[in-house]
Amino acid sequence: MSVDEYRADPGLDVLRLVFATSGDCVSVISPDGTVLSANPSCEAAFGDTGASPVGRRWSELWAAESRAEAGRAVLVAGRTGVAEVSCVRIGRDAALEAWRSTIVPVPHAGQGASRLLVTSRNITAEHEAARALDRSARLNKALIEATSEIVWHFDVATGITERRGWFEFTGRQDDADDADDWLGFLHADDREHAQVATDRAMIEGKSLLIEYRLQHRSGDWRWVEDHATPLLREDGTVSDWVGIVTDIHDRRMADKRVRDSEQRLRLAVEATGLATWELDMVTGRQIWSPELFAMMRIEPDASTSHEAFVERIHPDDRARIRAEFSLAVNAGRDVPPSTFRLALPSGEERWIEGRNRVFRDAAGNVVLHIGTLQDITDLKQAERRTWLAAHTDNLTQTANRTLFHIELEAAIRKAVADGSSVGVVLVDLDRFKEINDTLGLDAGDAMLRATADRLKAACPAGGTVARFGADEFGMIVPLPNGSSSLDEAVTACLPLLRHPVAHAGATFECTPSLGWAVFPEHDLDPAALLRNADLALRAAKAAGRNRSLAFDASMRVEAVRRTKVLQRTRDALDRDCVMPFYQPKVSLASGKVIGFEALLRWTDDSGLRSPGEIAEAFEDPDLAMRLGSRMLDRVVADMRDWSGSGVPFGHVALNVGPREFARDGEGRDLADRVLATLRSAALPASALEIEVTERTLLDDDASIIGPSLRRLHEAGIRLALDDFGTGYASLTHLRRFPVSYLKIDRSFVSQMLVDKGSEAIVGALIGLARNLGMGAVAEGAETAAEVAMLRKARCEIVQGFVFGKPMAASRVRHFLEAFVAEARGAAKSPARRTARRSLVAVR
Repeated sequence: MSVDEYRADPGLDVLRLVFATSGDCVSVISPDGTVLSANPSCEAAFGDTGASPVGRRWSELWAAESRAEAGRAVLVAGRTGVAEVSCVRIGRDAALEAWRSTIVPVPHAGQGASRLLVTSRNITAEHEAARALDRSARLNKALIEATSEIVWHFDVATGITERRGWFEFTGRQDDADDADDWLGFLHADDREHAQVATDRAMIEGKSLLIEYRLQHRSGDWRWVEDHATPLLREDGTVSDWVGIVTDIHDRRMADKRVRDSEQRLRLAVEATGLATWELDMVTGRQIWSPELFAMMRIEPDASTSHEAFVERIHPDDRARIRAEFSLAVNAGRDVPPSTFRLALPSGEERWIEGRNRVFRDAAGNVVLHIGTLQDITDLKQAERRTWLAAHTDNLTQTANRTLFHIELEAAIRKAVADGSSVGVVLVDLDRFKEINDTLGLDAGDAMLRATADRLKAACPAGGTVARFGADEFGMIVPLPNGSSSLDEAVTACLPLLRHPVAHAGATFECTPSLGWAVFPEHDLDPAALLRNADLALRAAKAAGRNRSLAFDASMRVEAVRRTKVLQRTRDALDRDCVMPFYQPKVSLASGKVIGFEALLRWTDDSGLRSPGEIAEAFEDPDLAMRLGSRMLDRVVADMRDWSGSGVPFGHVALNVGPREFARDGEGRDLADRVLATLRSAALPASALEIEVTERTLLDDDASIIGPSLRRLHEAGIRLALDDFGTGYASLTHLRRFPVSYLKIDRSFVSQMLVDKGSEAIVGALIGLARNLGMGAVAEGAETAAEVAMLRKARCEIVQGFVFGKPMAASRVRHFLEAFVAEARGAAKSPARRTARRSLVAVR
């Protein structure tokens, strides 16, 4: 049927009426899909390209991706009677539109379905709404699943409650059909309140916000916040309830801590007796708390004013407090805390700390000052006690080292200002430790207090006396007339300090050693000046003690030299260049070598060096310990090697200085170290002999030395007193310490042939040793004549160049073999036997 034939058919009047009035797009198409007619709505929708849809293929009205589907729908409708199809097209604004079309056949009289009626509707808005609704539903679901909170929904009609996150929080499953099941999860103390509040909200249909404790899966009770909202029907009745349960436990606990803290603060304010005041900047009125009246010792009914307050302030602090208060009022800002004194009518002074706070109105104007006052007198007194404890010596009630440095800096600043001088005197009590060791600590304390009192008596006005520790004192002396007056003050100190001290029925004394330096003559820097005085003190002690010395530049030179010596010693130790050399000891009775003395040697680039070149190292505690340990280890190692190879070395005597008796880093004393080293080498104690000097027995650490020597003696190690007769040892020491041998110094042996006095001393020392049950060893014999004289004096053992010079460990075997061979040769020849007997052979 053609288009013209279709338009001429009067049977289509009703269809035309539908075309004209329908809001949907209605068109009539032929079975092959050609649009025969289109209503106005269709023309408007599909004629947006300027071409009427009539006469075009219906499938061509759609976007390319929908045309095949549209064509199939036309064929289906022509065959089965009805078809529905969804298509898309590009609209006027280039937006993609969604359409739903229904195709039904239109019977023609006597011809069957010769036409198709198509009704199309733009469903783009419906699609967008559905998609938005779906997206919103998915988003809400994701948010609910992602939140750590509990989300619940109660359906009023069914009575079913859905709770998301309930199991995750509580660790237990709830009963969705029981509307009150959730109450069983609450703390017993919170259930009634929660139920009453919930029932009231549901009756009234109002939102609900309650807090209660819910049992967590951990077993703890945690505070939560339950916020419920009703969903209303159009008639205003509630159809559903939705709610969110939020964990607020941490916030609640934090709030509680704040409240507790505020409560404690209020109690603390009351307990501390803080006084408060207010100043109204508008009216000028002041308000004082009762505590302030009591603090000021003013009657509670007295009028309050700033002047009344200021009158109570100590005169020395009054101007400062006025200025600070004026600044706070005029500048309109807070000021730092201020400390001042109240001068009360009773004459008492109290320390006060004041604080001020400014408050402003909305326009920024200062309207109120609020302040607090606290009595800090006890705190000030405690600070003073603390300061005194930190800056004074408790025993002598003098300054300590810290305060001495502070006062020295202040004295130098004053001297710079007025062009004067300052003297620094350091005092050390000679052999003070002997008093502690022999008479007890109480006697030592009495000596220290007496020394402090005597120094204070000798110190001029404005000076400072300090105790640095142990028996060390310092004195700062102002010198308005130059350094000469210091010499007079030091000279006056000496007899005072030498004067005996009486305590507990005993009288004892200590001689002093003093060193001093003067600002600006000897240095400008306080620390350097103190070092110079210390150098002078060291020089006084080295010169024999019991004297005073002023600093001079040569002392600094000597200090530099000493530092270099110590460094050379460290280098030698680090390079393992310290070793023992061995000098033989010969028995005059048997003519045999009975042992050796180990003598320290060290090397540097110039070759073999003597210990005298590093003598200062033996006074340094660290280096003395290292040198002693090195010698002990090497000597024991050499003895082990000789013993293993059958060398009959007898024993080895090892010199030990006073610093070596100290405990090492492992807490071991000398006896511990010596015995452990011998055990590790499987050597008997008799293989080693320990030599100490008289000076060692007189050392301040004699209380440590004695027990170590006794332990060594008890273990089987013999003790020799070296250089006997040259020092200041008392014969008492020979009874106090387990001495087995007295060694007679070479200074006496070398003069026997030319000095009758030396000969007499040697004979007396040999006799003394014999009478005390000890052996005598003469050192430094260099000639056969000296040996003969020693034999005549009945000396037992001799060592010296006459028998052999000190030798390396590797030479000991050869030396002993040669010595024995010579003895055998002497036995075969009368002349050689006589020479041997006289030990005249010089080696």
